[in-house]
Amino acid sequence: MKSPLRFLFILLLLSPTLLYAQQAPKANFYTTFPSVCDTPHSVFFLNQSNGPPTSCMWYFPGAIPDTSTAYNPTVTYTQLGYHSVKLVVRNNYGSDSLTQNNYIFVDSLPHIKFIGSDTICFGSKATLEVIGSKGYHWSTGATTSAIQITGFFSFTYTLQVSNGVCYKDTGISLYVDSLMQITFKGDTTLCLGDSTIIYATPKSSSYHYLWSTGSTSDNIKVSGKKTGSYTYYLSVKHDSCSEDSLPVTINVYNCTGIENYHNVSGSIVVYPNPSNGLFNLEIRNEELGVNNTVEVYNMLGEKVYSRFSAFNSPFSINLSGEPNGIYLYRVINEMGDLIGTGKLSIQK
Repeated sequence: MKSPLRFLFILLLLSPTLLYAQQAPKANFYTTFPSVCDTPHSVFFLNQSNGPPTSCMWYFPGAIPDTSTAYNPTVTYTQLGYHSVKLVVRNNYGSDSLTQNNYIFVDSLPHIKFIGSDTICFGSKATLEVIGSKGYHWSTGATTSAIQITGFFSFTYTLQVSNGVCYKDTGISLYVDSLMQITFKGDTTLCLGDSTIIYATPKSSSYHYLWSTGSTSDNIKVSGKKTGSYTYYLSVKHDSCSEDSLPVTINVYNCTGIENYHNVSGSIVVYPNPSNGLFNLEIRNEELGVNNTVEVYNMLGEKVYSRFSAFNSPFSINLSGEPNGIYLYRVINEMGDLIGTGKLSIQK
C-alpha cells in the first residue's frame, strides 16, 4: 500500500508542472525605456512570455532590424514618433501574440532660437530669450524662457532646454561693450571771419561720429561768419553704446588784431606776428615746455606744418612756402592734451 500511495502523491506534486509544459505559450514583453530621445536610439526588449515558448518572432516597424527571432532583442530606432511592437510566440501546443500599439515613443531634441542682441552697453539692461522648448533651466537658476540681466561684464550664460524626455545644453555669450567719455578739444572762441577745428576725443577708428553739420569725421571745421554763439551737436556710436547730442558752443566775436584764443596761463608767445612766414613760438611754462607737437592748419582745415619739440626753447616755425593769409596753430603735449591754440598771419 505504501508504494501505490507514494506514487500517487508524487504524481499530484508533478501535475502542475506537467500541465504547464503541455500548454500553449502566453506572449508578454517589457522594456525599461518606452520613451527615448532622438535618433538613432537603441532599445532593449525583455521577453516575459509564459509557456514556455520555443520560438519567438518580433516585429518592430520603424526600427533596425524591423524583425527579430532573438528571445531578448535589441533594435535601433531611426524614426521619430510613436512605434508599435508585436511579439508572436510558439511551442508544440500552440501560439500567442501581443501587440502594444504606440508602445515606443522617440522624441526629438529641442530646436531653440535666440531672440535679442548678444551685445549690450556697460550698465544697461537686456533680455536674453530663447523659444522652441518646453522646459528651461538657466545657470542663474531661472526656469523661464527669458531672463533679465544688467551688463557689467561679458559672460556666457548656460541653459538646459527640454522637450519631454529630451534635454539639450547650450550657452549664450553676452558681450558687454563700453564707450569712453567724449570731450571736445579746440578753440571755442573765434574772431569774426576766422575758423577753428573742434576735435572729439578720444579718437577711435571703431567709433562712428555724426555731427549736426552732417560730418562723420572726429572733427569739424567751424567758420566765424557772424558774431554770436553757435552750438554744434555730436552723436557717437560704438557697437551697442552711443552718446547722443553732445553739445559744443562756439563764440564768435568781432576782434581787433591777432590774439591767442586758448593760451594756458599766457605761457605761449609767438613773434613776430604778423611775419613773412618765419615765426618763433616760445612756451614760457617750464612744466609745459617739453615733449610737445606744434601743428599749423590753413583756413581749409588742411595741416600744412607739424613738428615735435622735446626741449623748452624758442621754437622756429617756417611757413615761408605758404601764401599770405591767416593760419591756426595748436600745441599738443605727449599725452594728447591741448596746451594752446592761436593764429598766425603771413604778410609778405
